[in-house]
Amino acid sequence: MESVTDNPVISGDKILSGGNFMGIRVSFASENLKKIIAVLSNISERRIFHLMGSDIIDMPRFLSAQPGKKSGLMLLQVLCASLVSYNKSLCFPDLVDSIPTSGNQEDYVPMTMNSCLKLMKMTENFEGIVLSELYAGVRGCLMLNKNLPGFLKEFLDLNFKDLKIFLEDKPPHDVLSNLKKILNSV
Repeated sequence: MESVTDNPVISGDKILSGGNFMGIRVSFASENLKKIIAVLSNISERRIFHLMGSDIIDMPRFLSAQPGKKSGLMLLQVLCASLVSYNKSLCFPDLVDSIPTSGNQEDYVPMTMNSCLKLMKMTENFEGIVLSELYAGVRGCLMLNKNLPGFLKEFLDLNFKDLKIFLEDKPPHDVLSNLKKILNSV
């Protein structure tokens, strides 16, 4: 990544190699990060699923104040499941998808840019999943009158005038966008 070029550098009568052939080192890093994000996205969504009331955790169904009448955060979990699935589909290793270019002078091209663009999208999706998990966790604690961890309660009290916003049965966009804005400003 720190090389001058991927082609030889000629300095006087010396020929030096920058050693960044095809950007492949960036590809390796990007591909590994894509796998890590896919796994962590899946883990986060599974925790959201259990917060919605499962055989494992006794919670109000879909974190709804009126299960059967109001959907609570049911669709939030559906959205997160979709984002996880999308992240998995973005994990195809672009590194192995070479198409020779430049009249076959570049005989192996690891498609590093494609990998990095997918990684950026996966990171954005992962952010939404993790924020959704935070939202669902806070909502669950508030619904069951459980104490939030001290640092989290302090953070939420500092940034939200009223935590009732976490309990309102309406689209979660406002809470999620507020959380994102707050966390990006820290």
